[in-house]
Amino acid sequence: MTGQEVADRLAIHDLLARYCHAIDQHRWSDLRALFADDARVDFTAFGGPLGDADTLIAFLKPVVEGLAGSYHSTGSVICDFDGDSATVRSAAHVVMSSRGADGGEQHDHIGLWYEDELTRADTGWRFAKRTQKRAWVSTILS
Repeated sequence: MTGQEVADRLAIHDLLARYCHAIDQHRWSDLRALFADDARVDFTAFGGPLGDADTLIAFLKPVVEGLAGSYHSTGSVICDFDGDSATVRSAAHVVMSSRGADGGEQHDHIGLWYEDELTRADTGWRFAKRTQKRAWVSTILS
């Protein structure tokens, strides 16, 4: 593995982490900056949009901001490089908490795979295409 490939892998892990934190902290302009201008998304596996990054953010914003809390994390990252492009597959665990009328919380745990096509930009690696693949869903009431 070359030094450049090590640096690229670290930068891609950083991109994936920034994606998770931007959503959970409701930093929508930071999230948008992680996508190429012409990026495409397919979040239909869980009823989300098929379209561009702005469509994704318009969908996510009211959903996430309406929650009591959320937690996104990624791992098991595999990267394949072709010059200034990369194909990346990662596992993700998402927890979304909502409050019921009785004050109790419901925690939805979602397991999914992200299949990404990335492009190297002047500002670093960016999502050119991001696709969700469903793995599992579990709900816990407390």
